[in-house]
Amino acid sequence: MAKGFGISADILVPDLTFEVTNELQTVAGMAAAISKAVKAATKAGKDAHGKKMPKPKDAGSKDNPDGKALKRTGRLIANITHEKKKARKSKTGKKPQVRYAVKSGGKRPAGENVAAKKKRARDKTKQARAAAALGEAFGALSGRGISSDFQRKKRGPGIKLSKIRFRTADTNAALAGILSAEPKDKRAKAGNRAQYRVFVASARYVNIGEEKANKLMRYKLGEKRKIRVKK
Repeated sequence: MAKGFGISADILVPDLTFEVTNELQTVAGMAAAISKAVKAATKAGKDAHGKKMPKPKDAGSKDNPDGKALKRTGRLIANITHEKKKARKSKTGKKPQVRYAVKSGGKRPAGENVAAKKKRARDKTKQARAAAALGEAFGALSGRGISSDFQRKKRGPGIKLSKIRFRTADTNAALAGILSAEPKDKRAKAGNRAQYRVFVASARYVNIGEEKANKLMRYKLGEKRKIRVKK
């Protein structure tokens, strides 16, 4: 009885990759769409999640007759924009990602006496750091500005004094950052300062960015290698 013949073949299957050809334009378009949505929502008195923001203390006054939040000077809302972030050099030699930030740019008005506020913040920082170092010398962390969850450095002796720092709203971005967090200092707590969540990567803003990316993004097929498949 004759033996049958067997046929063996090697099939090469390309390992395909998708490469975005217009990354810069796509990310810039996403940032522009999100910053536009953030400005519109903030003007309407709504936070990043679409909820109505708390009424400010000056609601109904001459400076803010309609009672909407973040409108005392109008600078924070007017300066909401998008800005390209400086790319970091990759240690592996890979091409750095294109990154944009949505924020409120520019400085606070001179009438808010920013220089004096910055000096007071620096003085408070020095006092708090000195108190922390003194407290550590006596075996306990104490002093103004030291929170209950403050910890010592994981490496080396002593505490990380750079973590102790008082800030002031010298720029619109700094003001937005302060107002978006819960009040921590005694004055803000005593005055029942509200929380205004404006610059937050909410699901709403993420969806806006994704929709814009789907319209702008362009691809090309690339090939990393060929995979040998035996049959």
